[in-house]
Amino acid sequence: MSAQQQRGPTRNAPASAANAVGANQDRRVVNAVGFGNQAAQDEMVDMTNPAMIEAVHDANELGVATQINDMGAPQPFTQLDRMVDQSVPHARSEEAVTVVEEALGYDLAENVVIHLDRYAAVVAGTYNAEAVQIGQDVYVHRQIEEQVVDRLYPPSLFDNAGPDTGGNEALSEPDKRPPWSRHEDSEIVVTPGNYTIECRGAEVIIWGPNEDVVTRIWGDPHVDEGGKGGDDWHFGQDSTFVLPDGSKICLDTEPNAHGWWFVVGVDVIFGYTRWHYGTGDTNGMHHDAEEWDAAHADSSEDKSAGLFFLQSNGEWAKMNADGSVTDVANESWRDYQATGDVTTGPAEAVGLTRAQWEALDQADQVRILKKYGRYDQAHSRA
Repeated sequence: MSAQQQRGPTRNAPASAANAVGANQDRRVVNAVGFGNQAAQDEMVDMTNPAMIEAVHDANELGVATQINDMGAPQPFTQLDRMVDQSVPHARSEEAVTVVEEALGYDLAENVVIHLDRYAAVVAGTYNAEAVQIGQDVYVHRQIEEQVVDRLYPPSLFDNAGPDTGGNEALSEPDKRPPWSRHEDSEIVVTPGNYTIECRGAEVIIWGPNEDVVTRIWGDPHVDEGGKGGDDWHFGQDSTFVLPDGSKICLDTEPNAHGWWFVVGVDVIFGYTRWHYGTGDTNGMHHDAEEWDAAHADSSEDKSAGLFFLQSNGEWAKMNADGSVTDVANESWRDYQATGDVTTGPAEAVGLTRAQWEALDQADQVRILKKYGRYDQAHSRA
């Protein structure tokens, strides 16, 4: 599952009197750095002291800023004001706030604007901090930008909006069994995008928002796309299926005496919630999704396993070893037995969503970016 970025300890995370940082952060120390003013750069101002705050503003020092995760003494640079003027906010600033906060291990104030361009890197580098907040603008250091860029610059095939989750950030268990469910004794969970996952024995049925069968996984294991009956393709060892709302259906499989694999455990994860069915844990809702996801691989390394994405056409695509994401080809049970791998065709995946992209761990994002030529572009942009 995705290796979540760890929130490391906040180093020298200060706060200004003007609510420059989140209210839940410790009020410690901020460097009062004037643009091109070495004396101001050398001055450390205790921003918990109102007298010092007033003195700084009375001195009319430009660039009094909140340094987040201070890395050392500020560096002299006489054109810092020009860098601030030339830097522009990130086009996806609201999304950038979330990933930058995770990388910094720090909760930013409300309504801040994130800057991730090369000018912002100069600003943060001059202050020698992982990020610098001046007013409502947050300028991010290059080393933090490199950690978050892969989540903010997905290739175009992952750029669809996806279903509306209504701001819901958790899985839910319905109070009543849906009348259209397949079994009376199955276990059911609903995702924020209104996909319903129904589990019974080794069978997993994915119902769409329109109460239609998206996929039925059954047997050893067969995959029936669209609920037509029968099977379209097959897989074997532990695999993960990612829905358009970013929910991940993680299937734990075990072999029988003949060496064919069956689903024995299901973990559906979204946000902080994880719903379990089968062996390996207690059935029902858990609130450890991030920790569990970080501790488990998205799939086995065996060629019979995979990381699969539901496309806008209702079919599944697979991430290949080279980072490409292509449509899973229909394959008979006999052909699958002969090769033991999940066969993909040349057709590139269609209609994948940003939520599916964000569900990936960083290593998989980098692999895909390198395949589609976006990694170098993202890391060398102006």
